[in-house]
Amino acid sequence: MSDILVKFKELLQAIYRVHDARGGHDAFTVVGADNDALYITYSFAIEASAEQAIMITKESTDRKADDFIDIHVLRFAINSNSLVEVYVDGVLLFVEDQLIDNVKAKMQLMDKFNKFIFLIDQFIYDSGNQQS
Repeated sequence: MSDILVKFKELLQAIYRVHDARGGHDAFTVVGADNDALYITYSFAIEASAEQAIMITKESTDRKADDFIDIHVLRFAINSNSLVEVYVDGVLLFVEDQLIDNVKAKMQLMDKFNKFIFLIDQFIYDSGNQQS
């Protein structure tokens, strides 16, 4: 199993941990940034038609530009060859095997997975502390 596929499955498990804690499989939203200039949320969902696809909707509000809202959808999916595919706004950016010789792009993808896993873990931690 590739390290990219391992990270995909780790993110998928993090999403399932939230679902288990909430008793359902609905999408959930976490705050990625909240300051004077910017407010960013990420909504995480497992695609209903494919158990091996993650949809992440990023909503960014620019507080310095009259609250301009920018929305993008990132989709990670496993194809029939067990390779991770990455889509942005419905457009296929690349398939995992295209990153073999592109170390920088591979590291950026791994960083994205780590960021999302961290945000979900923090969300779980914060949710647990609010119930205490």
